[in-house]
Amino acid sequence: MNKPIEKEGDGDDFTIFLFSHKPNKPNSIKLELDEPINNKHIGLHIFQQLLQIFVDGLKYLYGDGSNEGKVDINDLTEENINLMKQYFLSIGFHLILDIFEPTNYISKPDIFMNHNLIKIDTMLDEFFYQVTNDKEKTYRIYFKFVY
Repeated sequence: MNKPIEKEGDGDDFTIFLFSHKPNKPNSIKLELDEPINNKHIGLHIFQQLLQIFVDGLKYLYGDGSNEGKVDINDLTEENINLMKQYFLSIGFHLILDIFEPTNYISKPDIFMNHNLIKIDTMLDEFFYQVTNDKEKTYRIYFKFVY
């Protein structure tokens, strides 16, 4: 088994390291996160970090060139999403992006926005972030560990 890649640096350094070349093999990059603060649930902490990596990666790869690097999720292609999934596999996580229209939307309790719903045994894949656009599509993003 190959040793995972290790590299020191901050979030910006990690973004450049991860997204500046083709995705590595699954589980080939060891992602180390700071400890959660103030007794934050570990799943919430990991989810927030992965979501930030996702947003930073989208901005890096597909940003509009402005200082904010805005990305319109409606403009992302299936190929763009599949590439992001490969990047996340390289750090040991499945990136899942479900797309709903009003006719097939499945409601779930939003524990990311309502922390009162978090229990001690809440799993990483129970946290999600979703965006609904003006075309009434809802994009739900969540993550699972690669085993």
